[in-house]
Amino acid sequence: GGARSMMLGGGLMLVGSGATFIVMTASGALAGSGAGPGLGFMALMGLGLLTAGAMRVAAWARRRQAQIAEIIARLTAQTPSPGA
Repeated sequence: GGARSMMLGGGLMLVGSGATFIVMTASGALAGSGAGPGLGFMALMGLGLLTAGAMRVAAWARRRQAQIAEIIARLTAQTPSPGA
């Protein structure tokens, strides 16, 4: 659940900074405003949140895969074979 929120927040920050950059560039307001570094920082933070959330999901998936493999191995070892 936390990874989903991080990825959503990061994506929104990335899209929001990109949209703001496009609108300010198209209107000519970006040149004298000094907002470029702030928009770049916002995009970088969004990318960081998106990446951190994705890494958490990947780690969770690997952990779940190992747990399921262990359960299958235990059940297979405990189950008698069909001709025995």
